Amino acid sequence: MIGLYGTLEILVDPYTDFAKDTTGIRALQSIDIALRHAESFAAMQDAIA
Repeated sequence: MIGLYGTLEILVDPYTDFAKDTTGIRALQSIDIALRHAESFAAMQDAIA
């Protein structure tokens, strides 16, 4: 389940990389995530990284 809070914020930054002729675009969304069936997941604890 995903709960959305507030609205999607889209921010445009034309100033940071002005010399490179680049415009930055950032999208922010506040969400909350919960598992409906936690038993559907397992952890592999003996793996060697």
